[in-house]
Amino acid sequence: DTKIKEVYASIIEPDYKIILNNDTLYEMNFTTLPLEEKEGKFTANFTPDKGGEYKILIHAIDEEGNIAMPKSLVINVLGKLKGDFNNNGRVDIGDATYVAYMVVGKVPVDLNADFNGNGRVDIGDATKIAFYVAGKIDKL
Repeated sequence: DTKIKEVYASIIEPDYKIILNNDTLYEMNFTTLPLEEKEGKFTANFTPDKGGEYKILIHAIDEEGNIAMPKSLVINVLGKLKGDFNNNGRVDIGDATYVAYMVVGKVPVDLNADFNGNGRVDIGDATKIAFYVAGKIDKL
């Protein structure tokens, strides 16, 4: 009996484009996420940067290297911005403050605020939002 070795999702974002440049194909705005198995179900977390239609392809590879036909689905995201924790429709210094409140325990922690990817919400995450608001970095 062949077992599944790997399952991953390819996420095609709303403004996905394919650009041909010097006979080389460049793909833009395409995210690949490994899926983790928990109790027979495969899961992953993804926080969209913007609203719109996201196409998701689920791929599976077995132990012998066989690749199954991908399953597809479409998810429509209603405009929640990555980093907009005070829900005012934009990322601003209020969001950095809100994340700082998470750090000191004044509001519940939301792991979507883990922008530095260390598995917890800390002052570095609030600082990253502040840098984004100040224009020091282009992306959260």
